[in-house]
Amino acid sequence: MNPLQNRRILLVDDMPSIHEDFRKILVARPAARDLDDAEAALFGQAAAPSGDGFELDSAYQGLEGVARVEASVQAGRPYAMAFVDMRMPPGLDGVETVERLWRIDPRVQVVICTAYSDYPWEEVLTRLDVQDRLLIIKKPFDMIEVSQLARTLTAKWELARQATLQMSSLEEAVRELTTTEAALRQSNKELEAFAYAVSHDLRTPLSIMNAFSNLLARELDGHASETVLHYLSRIQANAVVGSQLIEALLSLAQASRVELHMEPVDLSAISRQLLGEYLQRWSAARGVHHRSGWLVGPRRPAPDPDRDAAPAGQRMEVLVPAEPCRDRGRQAGRRRRRGGVLRARQRLRFRHGLCRQAVRHLPAAPRGP
Repeated sequence: MNPLQNRRILLVDDMPSIHEDFRKILVARPAARDLDDAEAALFGQAAAPSGDGFELDSAYQGLEGVARVEASVQAGRPYAMAFVDMRMPPGLDGVETVERLWRIDPRVQVVICTAYSDYPWEEVLTRLDVQDRLLIIKKPFDMIEVSQLARTLTAKWELARQATLQMSSLEEAVRELTTTEAALRQSNKELEAFAYAVSHDLRTPLSIMNAFSNLLARELDGHASETVLHYLSRIQANAVVGSQLIEALLSLAQASRVELHMEPVDLSAISRQLLGEYLQRWSAARGVHHRSGWLVGPRRPAPDPDRDAAPAGQRMEVLVPAEPCRDRGRQAGRRRRRGGVLRARQRLRFRHGLCRQAVRHLPAAPRGP
């Protein structure tokens, strides 16, 4: 038995003997178990069950039962089920009592106990909006029937309560997800607005840098050294590259608002194009002519020349440095020469040490008279 399960039962009947019988069946009586066993052994009868450990409350009229249900709901301790007699003069009958019980607590499971009815059963079922909350047991009934009904309907009430809690949890999770989604959409809008503002702020100084570097180049034309002109050309080239990167970032930001389609893209062609642009910037920065036959991957034709591969190129362009790197071969040569000088010095020291040791071990020259 689950200690957290609701095992509260209400019995509404006008006969006190019925209440005593229900208590013998449903309420646990551990102290009387020995007497029941002795009685059964003496008279040769089956021992009555000692009770299932239910919490049974009694009401002897319909209005009293309605009041108990209302009080239990207000106290937060509702009944899981109720046994209701059909005829309880002079007050409410069973049908009217069940109607009022369900107005207060629609979840309570009801069993009508009767030997006869003043209403046709079809009328009772239509009037009560039974759904799956009502069972009928005919008098006289067996004790095992009452016990099984109590066990089954209280377990059903508990399962219905758990399903309601799960549904409430799911609805709360859906509301939280909806709120989170709305917050994310708002954050995306704010990030897009921020990106546009930042791009505008970055584009303005780059444009000014490019314009004034061009004016300075015109003023110094023919009056400046090659080094100064080289520096100006590098400033102009990097200003152009910065403007292109800003435009590419804006294009990528707009791509999130466009419906995406999965299409094959020839990455080798895009890589060769980016490599060619990089080598052109590298050659222009150093004033040399470069002719390259490098290929990145096999030369495969594009799957569809009409498809736009610009987004993939913009993503790959981020991997290519905007500023051409320094001549790594020259640096490597300097490192090799420096290493060669160090090794030559080590060899000279080693030979010098050998010579000193050899001179030390030579026999002494004879002295003259």
